[in-house]
Amino acid sequence: MIMGNLSKRQIDIQTTAIDAPRRIMVISKDPFLQAVMSKICVRYFGGEIYRAATPENLAEFNRLGGFDLIIIDLNLPGHSAGTIVKQLRKEQPSVPVIAVVGEDDHEVDELKRLGISDIAYQPIRVAAFLEVAAGALMQKQNIYMN
Repeated sequence: MIMGNLSKRQIDIQTTAIDAPRRIMVISKDPFLQAVMSKICVRYFGGEIYRAATPENLAEFNRLGGFDLIIIDLNLPGHSAGTIVKQLRKEQPSVPVIAVVGEDDHEVDELKRLGISDIAYQPIRVAAFLEVAAGALMQKQNIYMN
C-alpha cells in the first residue's frame, strides 16, 4: 500500500528511532574543526560533547565511563592514522568511530579494515556528516535498512 508518495517500507524506516549518542568525543588539534563538529553534534544529537587535542587525552576521558560516538581528525601531526585507530579499538571496541579525513586521503580502505565505522570528508558538509553518523549509530544499534 502506498501512503502519499511513501511506501510502507519507507514509513517503517522513517519511524525506526535511533538512540542519540549521549556522550560524544571530538579529537582534533584544529580548534575550528573541534568547534564545527561540536556544534553539529549538539544541534542534531544533544548530549555531552568532550574535546581532546590528541588521542592520548582519550585515556583520561575513558575513566569517565566511555563514549557513544568518537569523531577523530586523522590529520594529527606526529600520529599515524593506523596506530590511532588500533588504540581506539583497543580501548573502546564497540563505540562507533568516525574518521575525519581530507578528500585526497588514500588510506580509507585500510582505515575501515582497522575498525573505523565510517569516514567524513573535509570540508565538512552537515548533511553528509549526519548521514555518516546516523549510519554508524544504526550499525551499532543493529538497525538495518534493506
